Amino acid sequence: MVNQVVLSGCTAALSPLRRTPAGIPVLDFRIRHGSEQMEAGHARRVEVEVEAVCVGSLAEDIAAVGQGSGARFVGFLAQRRPGDPRIVFHVTEFELLKD
Repeated sequence: MVNQVVLSGCTAALSPLRRTPAGIPVLDFRIRHGSEQMEAGHARRVEVEVEAVCVGSLAEDIAAVGQGSGARFVGFLAQRRPGDPRIVFHVTEFELLKD
């Protein structure tokens, strides 16, 4: 089974960096993406905001670059909480994009 997502976009709506009871940094944020995609042979403009979360030193890194930074994000999808149908993108890698 494969569950890997690669998405480029900019950081949006960063929540304050928080820590778990064990002291691990956690950052909740949104990724704003816009592109043109082909669907059924036709170009389609796509704009979406995706709920995202990251943990550990990556959370500190993304918080440090701040809102509006363009980046390439890699990670996986999971439910926000067991039984909650909302999906969250768990970011495990990111790379800042050049302007």
